[in-house]
Amino acid sequence: MRADSGDVYLQHVLPDGSVPAGWPHNGLALCSAPGVQMAPSLAQDGTGGVFVSWQDRRSGNDWHVYAQHVLASGALSWTANGVPVCTGPGDHVIPRLVADGSSGAIVAWQDTRLPSSAVFTSRLAPDGTPVRGPCVVIVPVGTSSVDSGTVHIVWRVDSPDTATATVYRRQVDGPRTPIARRKPDRLGIVDFADVGLIAGCRYAYALGVSACKHAERILGETRIDVPDGAGFSPLHASAPQSQARAGRLILTWRVDGDKGLAATIFRRDSCSAWMQLGSAAADDSGLVQFEDHYLFEGSTVCYKLVVHACGRDHDLAEHWISIPFGFGFVPTLAVLEDAEAGPTAARLVWRMVTGPSSVARVYRRDSTSAWASIGEPAIGPNGLIRYVDTAAQAGARYEYRLGLLSCGVERFFGPAVLQIPAPVEPHFDLSLGGGRPNPARHELIVSFTLPSAEHAILELVDVTGRRLSMEEVGALGPGSHVVSIKTARALPTGLYWVRLTQSGRTLTIRGAVVH
Repeated sequence: MRADSGDVYLQHVLPDGSVPAGWPHNGLALCSAPGVQMAPSLAQDGTGGVFVSWQDRRSGNDWHVYAQHVLASGALSWTANGVPVCTGPGDHVIPRLVADGSSGAIVAWQDTRLPSSAVFTSRLAPDGTPVRGPCVVIVPVGTSSVDSGTVHIVWRVDSPDTATATVYRRQVDGPRTPIARRKPDRLGIVDFADVGLIAGCRYAYALGVSACKHAERILGETRIDVPDGAGFSPLHASAPQSQARAGRLILTWRVDGDKGLAATIFRRDSCSAWMQLGSAAADDSGLVQFEDHYLFEGSTVCYKLVVHACGRDHDLAEHWISIPFGFGFVPTLAVLEDAEAGPTAARLVWRMVTGPSSVARVYRRDSTSAWASIGEPAIGPNGLIRYVDTAAQAGARYEYRLGLLSCGVERFFGPAVLQIPAPVEPHFDLSLGGGRPNPARHELIVSFTLPSAEHAILELVDVTGRRLSMEEVGALGPGSHVVSIKTARALPTGLYWVRLTQSGRTLTIRGAVVH
């Protein structure tokens, strides 16, 4: 302590107590730098010289380790006041050293840079420069705390080559995501605070460190359980904002509680189950955006957002949205392909061009009634809908329309107007056919046609003009008839006249009877 609070000197003393030539009488100054130098240790170098190490406080703050190589002649082999062995953050004390057998030395010391005391070593080359060994980077977690909506973590990085470190975060069942970059302070401390976390979730934090020219290594992982309450919010999603554009519905949710969450979007209507549409990830502001297409105008659909977090799925939001008309959305469209009115039925054919899965209904009305459903035909291949109305009344005029019912909403198409034809009465002319057989042997059979049921007389007259038979046949009605002429007595052989009279017209034919 001849110069200040403490320096390191060395003396070579021979067995007889004398000092060899070349050595200072009061010792060789190994270190006279400012500050305190103490706790020296030495080891023979194998050639008559020694290696010396000590703890040094020339920096004025922490204890560092320095060393010197003294030759047998008393000359200093290394830099005056010693070469630095360890000058990193923290205290490094009580150094000890040994020759490495290759003209260099290995120095060990007690080190306080970690939460608990540890022993570190360094190897010095023959010229006093450090020999780089395996790159060891230690990143212990100093402290961690959770309070007031904030997770606070402190790491201590033990690597002089680390300029910056990357903070990674993951949910315990998810991948790591880089969320911040930090520069260790002079003591290697990395101080980080995280907010916007989901209540009830478990997170894992780690530090990505690149040192010793190696690729980044993930070290110092610690798990944090985020409590319910304590300033943390549960996972929540806002009602979606929707925008119609060119046949697409653009949906945007805001998810509160974390960044980069994976979301799955589902859709259903009032008469079908949930259908998974796709997935999207929340951006850094928590926005989830998704585009849906091939929607039917005028329909009402429900969307659900499911977010995977904390090891499970969360159903965050269900909201109904009405799809507007226009904007390029798919219309419900049906066209009338054919309509025909017959005397006994009306036949109609529609074709469903576009639209959701539907039930077809046929409606009918006349001038005195309201629309009434008369049937539910099936929708066949190519969307064809066929219906035959067998209850149509002849001579009536009807309107028909098609209804397509989907999820409680019915859309109508038409009307188609059909006039059911009235029945056409058959037309007959007054006619009188020949008798048969002709000639007849016993009775004369006559065929004739009446145009109506008006009074008609069928007569049999002989050649003298005498009436032998007269019969009223108008009651037989319109149409063709065959009758046998009846007389009071059997007709003798001869020539006869058959006369038919109706509505002032008379027709006559000739017949013969032969015995």
